[in-house]
Amino acid sequence: MRIKAFIFLLLAASSCALSDKEKGNIKEMGEDMPVQEAFNVTYLYSDSAIIQGKLTAPHAIEKTENMVNYSIFDEGMRLEFFDHTGNTESVLTGNHGKVNMEKGLADITGNVVVINQKGERMETERLTWSKGEDKVYSDQFVKIITADEIVYGDSLEASPDFGKYRIYKIRGIINAKDMGQ
Repeated sequence: MRIKAFIFLLLAASSCALSDKEKGNIKEMGEDMPVQEAFNVTYLYSDSAIIQGKLTAPHAIEKTENMVNYSIFDEGMRLEFFDHTGNTESVLTGNHGKVNMEKGLADITGNVVVINQKGERMETERLTWSKGEDKVYSDQFVKIITADEIVYGDSLEASPDFGKYRIYKIRGIINAKDMGQ
C-alpha cells in the first residue's frame, strides 16, 4: 500500500512540473498581462480618515511595470477633490489615466478638463496630479476660462482645488468685455 501511495505522489508531482518553455510563457504573460481588471470602479483617497478625493472610472486595469504597480483607466476617468468638510472643490476628467498608487501620482491625458467651485475651467491634453506635493501641473498648452477672461499658456501649476494657479509663458488673454459679454 505504501508503495502505491508513493508512486501516486511521484506521478502527481511529476505531472505538475512545468517545462522551461512553459515557465517562459508564464513569465512572459505575467509581464504583459494585467494583475486585475475591474469595471465601474471607485477609489477613495484619504488622509487621517478624511476623504480628499474620489476617482471613478468605467474600466480599470491593475498592472505591474518595472516592479511598480499602476492602475490604468483606458476608458476615461473622473477625479473629485474634496475640502475638509466633504464639499467638492474641483472635478478633473480625462480620456485616459495612469496612476502610481504607491507614489500618489496620476497622469491624465486626452481632453483633460478641471472645473473648480467658482466655475472656472481649465483645458489641456495632459495633466499630472501629485498627492504628495498637493498640486496638479501640466507641461502642455493650457486654456483657462473664468468669468472675466480666457487665458492661454504653455504650462501650468495649480492647487488640486484649482483655487490657485500659475500659468507659464502666457500666449494671450481675452477679456470677456472684448467678447461682447
